[in-house]
Amino acid sequence: MTDALKKSNTGLKRRPFLTPIWLAGISAALVVGVSGWLWSTADSTTVLVVPGVAPETGEARAGALARLLGDSAGPGSIGYIYSAAGAAGRGTVAVLSARRGLGVTDVPAGAMQDLAHRVLREHAGERVLIVADAASIPALLDHLGARGAVTAVGPQERDTLYVITVPRIGHANLLRLNF
Repeated sequence: MTDALKKSNTGLKRRPFLTPIWLAGISAALVVGVSGWLWSTADSTTVLVVPGVAPETGEARAGALARLLGDSAGPGSIGYIYSAAGAAGRGTVAVLSARRGLGVTDVPAGAMQDLAHRVLREHAGERVLIVADAASIPALLDHLGARGAVTAVGPQERDTLYVITVPRIGHANLLRLNF
């Protein structure tokens, strides 16, 4: 009987010992791969949303916004400007876009869901300024991830800057500033 056991185990002599080593190597490679993917996609998109105002008051407000956001372009500064408020939006960002040398992309006022998806898809990890009419800001913030945070933007909130940070992994954060 001992000879029969020796003969049947002769072919399996080394195979059982290599299986844990292969499994450990594959597990380690998987952990390194997932960690690298998480590290590379951990950046957040920062979207600044400002209500547009009438063109006659837009220049003074644009100057205040430009002073708030700084005049220099470079790392950590606004890279793209969208206007979803027509002439009011253009007046609000005129000074800022001229100082930074950025163009203003016009978007239809009713396309807030499309705008939010475009910003998160095309400008992931960057900083974007959106000027929108007061009625569409709550919908825009909802589509960016701040669900129910702002229900309406009244006349007293015309000088409010909404800063929403949208990470690729996790929940969006909203900060409301007056300028």
